[in-house]
Amino acid sequence: MMSAQERFADFMALLEDLHGLAVEGQHPDLTEEISKALCASLTDGLARGKRQIAHPTVKMGGVTVHRGWCRSWYNGWSPEERQATIPIQRAAFQQGLIARPASCSICGFDRPATPGAITLHVEEYSSPLVGFGCCGRCHAALHARFVQPARWVRLLDRVGHVGWARELTLDPVSQLQPFKQTYPGGLRPT
Repeated sequence: MMSAQERFADFMALLEDLHGLAVEGQHPDLTEEISKALCASLTDGLARGKRQIAHPTVKMGGVTVHRGWCRSWYNGWSPEERQATIPIQRAAFQQGLIARPASCSICGFDRPATPGAITLHVEEYSSPLVGFGCCGRCHAALHARFVQPARWVRLLDRVGHVGWARELTLDPVSQLQPFKQTYPGGLRPT
């Protein structure tokens, strides 16, 4: 029997596939029939405004870590510290100091339906302007790898990625450790 956390993780994976299909034009690992059923169900639920997804918490080394966008520690950085880098990135994009990523460095996706759909994923938050382009689907799987390691490995195997993302640890304790402790030699560029 699956735990509530595992069911939530599977549900989120399905939503990410649906989002990839509907918004980013990606082809998920779902049959057309399941994609249509998910789309109808999600559209109906959102139209009624009755669906909300709670982010569960996970205990790691005596620390409660919240799952979800900038709600968890990552490479030793608190959610607040991570969120503080977002305005820095936005300003750098607007001023032309750095270019928005044009493709996902994991799967190669390069035809987003909306500008900014390829995000700049940061591993070392002390350098918020240095990162890797990630589509929403790969980015979500990347951060879910601590709870769903098999999903992460399947994604990397499916897209044939051999670069920096393969070097990422699957150890959940690394979320609380400084980047340089987990990756003393850094990550090699794509």
